[in-house]
Amino acid sequence: MCFNGECLIKRLCRFSCSISLAVIAAVGAPAYADTFNFALEEGTGTITGGLGNIIAAGSGTLTAVPDASIPGAFEITALSGTFGAGMASITELPCVTYSQSHPCYSSSLKYDNLLYPVGLPPFDIVVLDDRGLGLDIGGRAVQVYASSSHFYGWYDSGEPAGAPALGAYFAVTPTPEPCSFLLLGTGLLGIAGSFRRRRSPAPVVSSVA
Repeated sequence: MCFNGECLIKRLCRFSCSISLAVIAAVGAPAYADTFNFALEEGTGTITGGLGNIIAAGSGTLTAVPDASIPGAFEITALSGTFGAGMASITELPCVTYSQSHPCYSSSLKYDNLLYPVGLPPFDIVVLDDRGLGLDIGGRAVQVYASSSHFYGWYDSGEPAGAPALGAYFAVTPTPEPCSFLLLGTGLLGIAGSFRRRRSPAPVVSSVA
């Protein structure tokens, strides 16, 4: 065993690296998980200029499954949350007739409810496409969509005809699965056990002449 400063620093570095690898192994996988937290904001900006001042904000969770026809895309199958100071409920407007050539329709809105968790290629910034996501927010039919490679638009079907679409913000973060936490805990326990064994003195073997 060694107790000098250099030796202890090396051990600490090895221990830190091991923990980092365990965290990456356990938490890295949910980047493509099917459950996500989302944040949603309605702004005074324009669809080409960004969010602007925030009018109202909300958050919740959504569930999505990989889309069979579009690589990297997930189809949102369930969504719930709350929005604004009045905590209005947010639910998904179901996409019942989706195909690439025939998007969903709901009154004046059309949307495909597709999510791109790592960003919409080739920009890798926005996570919705230009058809976007259909939402019911307290009885209002709303469409949130990518208006460009960097910005989102917000269209409310209740607005007067010809009313300009507003700026919006939408983001998702993966929700770690329970098995990921189990994997992380198991990895940390294994590392701790290995570190303890290294610190244990080697058994003394005596020889009889």
